[in-house]
Amino acid sequence: MIYGARLQNDSKVTSLVQRGNWCWPDDWMIRFPSLRQIQIPQLDEEISDKALWVTRTRQMTEYSTKTVWIDMECDNPKVIWRHLIWFAQCIPRHSFVLWMENQNRPMTHDRVAVWKPNEPMKCVLCALCPDSDHLFFACSYSSLVWNEMLKTLSKRIIFDWNNTVEEISKMKANNSIDSIVSRLVFGAVVYFIWQERNTRMFKQIKRNKESLVQTIKETLRLRMMIFSVKESKAVRRMEEI
Repeated sequence: MIYGARLQNDSKVTSLVQRGNWCWPDDWMIRFPSLRQIQIPQLDEEISDKALWVTRTRQMTEYSTKTVWIDMECDNPKVIWRHLIWFAQCIPRHSFVLWMENQNRPMTHDRVAVWKPNEPMKCVLCALCPDSDHLFFACSYSSLVWNEMLKTLSKRIIFDWNNTVEEISKMKANNSIDSIVSRLVFGAVVYFIWQERNTRMFKQIKRNKESLVQTIKETLRLRMMIFSVKESKAVRRMEEI
């Protein structure tokens, strides 16, 4: 339509105003009758165009990405687990997998079953049942890994996803070494169990629980070696662990 009207993508308003009147293409006037209602601008060569934004409250303001973001952002309530996943000392790839699990987005068997309804599906870690609501931490393999890593935490937590998320989320109130390590441990366990599940499923490579626990501990040890901490009994206790 622009090409047919002998205009260009970068044509200006002035190309459609002649002697103080609009000169819209005839077929545009038929296709878009609302063009007749647009007020003819008073063109002034000294005034430059600028982008404006109409807010959600119908107010016109100068365009800015901040204003657009505020208007486009959904007013969703804050979740209790936000500080469990995103915090200064987190390991980003662990946080991403943990965030997906909290959003119930991983491609577990209940999702695969939609397009493979007749294919038998068993948890590749324990082979007892589909891994949908089972992987964290009803599976015997993942529960043993989690139980071993619980020894590094200051409190015992029941094997239940919702309960675990709630209990560790409460610990964010203070930025103590126990709180930070608890969140790191939980994120690492979820990440490496999910990784082990995918490695077994797609590469047919298996690790026993002792090897996986050692991998988790080494990863956390390397992450904590760069911490800047204040001298305290809690820090020394965690150092020994």
